[in-house]
Amino acid sequence: MTSESNRKDPVWQYAHLVEENNLNKFECNFCGKVSNGGVYRVKQHLAGGYRNVTACPKCPSHVREEIREFMSKKKTQKEEMNMLPDFDDMDMEDEDEGDDVVEINVNQHRKLTSSSQGSSKFKSK
Repeated sequence: MTSESNRKDPVWQYAHLVEENNLNKFECNFCGKVSNGGVYRVKQHLAGGYRNVTACPKCPSHVREEIREFMSKKKTQKEEMNMLPDFDDMDMEDEDEGDDVVEINVNQHRKLTSSSQGSSKFKSK
């Protein structure tokens, strides 16, 4: 049931699914503890130092460090992705910067201007 992309996560070397169709229930390969809550909870168990999860007493220090580094790297990547501007927002900003007010004389009494949103709607003055 798990995809190949999920298998790149190092936790798969140190824990396995209890039930193949339940992605929230893992068993630690070192101590046999069954964790409910998904792969992130298993990582916390292996890395240790989290209040809501007991640290694995049998996890080797090199595995603990590998999981901590992986979690840190993922957190950094996520923060960097959140810092990127949204392309839709960028398009609107560029569009707004180039908008000019256009006045059109119709019957010399009504003037129409384009809206500041860059749409094709016209407002009468």
